[in-house]
Amino acid sequence: MATSDIQNDIDYMKSLAVDGARGPLRNGTSLMWAGTLYAIASCIHYGFVTHLIPLPNPWFIAANWILASVLFGVLAFTTGPKRTGQPSDMACVAYSAWTAVGLSIAAFIALLVVVANVLQQLETLVFLAAPFILIVYGIGWWVSASASRQGWMRLMAIGAFVAAPCLGVLSGKPEQLVAYAVCLVLFAAIPGMILARAERA
Repeated sequence: MATSDIQNDIDYMKSLAVDGARGPLRNGTSLMWAGTLYAIASCIHYGFVTHLIPLPNPWFIAANWILASVLFGVLAFTTGPKRTGQPSDMACVAYSAWTAVGLSIAAFIALLVVVANVLQQLETLVFLAAPFILIVYGIGWWVSASASRQGWMRLMAIGAFVAAPCLGVLSGKPEQLVAYAVCLVLFAAIPGMILARAERA
């Protein structure tokens, strides 16, 4: 690698550090709504499978998650802070990371549906969804921590990575849905609220 390339990389990392000290990330509102709405959806799903909530039709389970996704899209778009000025390098890196997280989750869910239909094993494969989502959330937090140099985000990443296999232990049990809801609150809703408040400060 040429000396100029190394210097360019160093300068870029310095700009990320300056950006991290200068302003907050801009995806807090989206994280807050994602954690809140999907945690609620997970609890409702638990109510359906344990018969705590009447289930008139099995399609209500899918409708529950679809409704959560629609509400998330609407609320994340309408309640997020107004974007003014040129976003910093740090904000662009974090935004790209969390966009990739969302796309990875959507692609994985689509993959689960396809494989489940091919193998006729939806009941078995569905328990992989929650651990996988926590893993990609951990990746999002890890990249955000590296871009912003905020140590608490690294703790969020480590927590999500540790929680993922713990959810795997609950595979096949309705309690996984409750544990997943708790994880969403811890690793998305609460830190998202913190970032959202910082955005508006």
